[in-house]
Amino acid sequence: MSKLDLARKLIFLIGALVSIVMAAVSSWAAPDPFDVDAYRWAPLWVGIPIICFYVVAELLVHWLPSTPIRIGLLLLACVAPVRSGTAQETDRLYPNELPGYQFHARATWRSLQPLVSRHADVTAVLGELKRSGYTFERSWRLTVHYWADGGSCAGRPFPSLLVGTVAYLELVPITRVSFLDMRFPSAFHKVVEMGEHDRVGSWQLYRDEFGLEYRVYDKASSDGAIRAGDLKSIVYGPSRKTYVAMTGCPDVEDE
Repeated sequence: MSKLDLARKLIFLIGALVSIVMAAVSSWAAPDPFDVDAYRWAPLWVGIPIICFYVVAELLVHWLPSTPIRIGLLLLACVAPVRSGTAQETDRLYPNELPGYQFHARATWRSLQPLVSRHADVTAVLGELKRSGYTFERSWRLTVHYWADGGSCAGRPFPSLLVGTVAYLELVPITRVSFLDMRFPSAFHKVVEMGEHDRVGSWQLYRDEFGLEYRVYDKASSDGAIRAGDLKSIVYGPSRKTYVAMTGCPDVEDE
């Protein structure tokens, strides 16, 4: 067996293994591990990259006369299965997560569903809340907000079944994170929120229809600890469709 044939076989095996691993990771990252849709296309995620890799490898071996060029392009072709797997990293519940801040699909708390999950579900996933609170990847504080009793919408009280469910999950950066140069896509609608007990008092809220929010300070705090453009928090809440269905509130766009 020539060195080129050996390289071809080794690279092909690597491509196959990478394809299988990426398919498994993509299915594992599904919000619901029992969701059939998460696995329906797994054979294609594995099969197509392997077939494409094999065809490209054979063509390169037979058509290119230069051994270094063949091996170099075979290595380049091995990237294809990896790219096919990374395309699956877009989260299906929160597809508009900003680049560099795509947390939900890989988070341990991805199975928690706003307006559905309860305290028992939270402790099963995150454990009992300690005095230090929950953290995420050492850089974020994770706060679980629950739906409280009382309140109304359109003159009607909220359904009692919502009391005690997870209202939303909030990630607060432990160290300063600047969004000053962040450009939000058109999927986000911007409003201004006010907070009486907040150090700044107001912030820009960017929200999409899937319940994803980015809260960004629009000015600095008086002590200079917070600067304009600093990220206040990221919120994972119910989608507009789910909120309307569960609360009975009319579907009204943000003012």
